[in-house]
Amino acid sequence: LKYFGHSSFQPTCSVSYPEVGPMARIPAYLLINAQKMTTLFFCLYCMWRYDNWSTTAWVYTALQVLHVALDNWSTTAWVYTALHGSYGYCWMIKESAFPNKALRDTLPIPLAIVVGMLLFLPGYWNICVLALSNKEEASGGLLFAAIFAYVIGIVCMMISDCQTHFCLKYNPGHLIAEGMTRYVRHPNYGGEVLLYTSFCLLARHWAAWLILLWGYAGAMLPNNLKKEASLSRYPAWKAYKKQTFMYVPNLFAAASGAELSKELLSQGKRSEEQADTSLLGA
Repeated sequence: LKYFGHSSFQPTCSVSYPEVGPMARIPAYLLINAQKMTTLFFCLYCMWRYDNWSTTAWVYTALQVLHVALDNWSTTAWVYTALHGSYGYCWMIKESAFPNKALRDTLPIPLAIVVGMLLFLPGYWNICVLALSNKEEASGGLLFAAIFAYVIGIVCMMISDCQTHFCLKYNPGHLIAEGMTRYVRHPNYGGEVLLYTSFCLLARHWAAWLILLWGYAGAMLPNNLKKEASLSRYPAWKAYKKQTFMYVPNLFAAASGAELSKELLSQGKRSEEQADTSLLGA
């Protein structure tokens, strides 16, 4: 799920709103940011809804403050909430520091509804429901695996998106084949798969994996293939594709020290006509 900025932005005091009418469209990043920012609170709601703790509680209101006292917390529920809840705020840090322009595209209302269903319910948020409605404690090994996958995944996503943002900003028009992308073509998506794997591990239900597969097949894979179709117009693409895997590093290439020639990497993207001619020649 990539992340935000307008090349045509001009300072102004006016405020723009989504277009109203039969062809109304919604910026994709608004849906995604809303889901990321509210997931923590949805997880907390699920913990309350499924009573996933032994509770001695009282609630009082004073100066609009809600105070709840809880006893005997469910470790697994809190670990899950910490992981999935913090992910949304890591995303918003990334959104503020190095936004991805791709999600500035607008979506027609019908498609926005479908995307909303994928992001909220019955989509990704069902993983929260599955994880937090299960009152059995996860084993220590499972907690270790989930936390390990989450940390590695979030780091890979953040670093690779940061690298891509600043490479495109300061060295546009060239294939990015160094750093995080030297031996893996989509390290950011690989990181996202890994961190969502941690959520599915703690959900401990087959339906969580089905939701992840649905998101991968419906959104992630098509975006990856679209990106690769565009990258294929670089002269270095064929050699780069052989040197890399899609979501994990090509350790065989890394062990051999494979590296693309600087001459190939210095060449800019060809036009679609030139790319088509090259493919026919191949």
